[in-house]
Amino acid sequence: MGRPPKDRAANAQLDYWLRRAGFSNRELARAVTGRAAQEGERHVHPDESRVRRWRARGETPRAPVPRLIADLLSERVGTRLSIADIGMTPAHRPRPALARPEHHHSPRVPDPERTHAPPHANQR
Repeated sequence: MGRPPKDRAANAQLDYWLRRAGFSNRELARAVTGRAAQEGERHVHPDESRVRRWRARGETPRAPVPRLIADLLSERVGTRLSIADIGMTPAHRPRPALARPEHHHSPRVPDPERTHAPPHANQR
């Protein structure tokens, strides 16, 4: 993977709510890992540096992480927060490349000149 673009802005919303909730980067990483494990999401295990990138570079993690963060912050601050409230809506993520449109061609009709072996193929 290459480096993210340098023009990404920090996620001020996430930073605000993490400060208000009193979460350090390490504490949030551990809380997300624990909640994910409780929900059966064994593949989710962010570390402190990952949380730092979410805050400082505005990176957005894949689902279910934004929802887990919103839930943890909601519990900590006593206010229901959405993923939009913490600046992690899908609109903030780069859009995937669109699939190429299908080309509708008529079925290929074999060329009668090409259905036979070339004349020199049967020569010995």
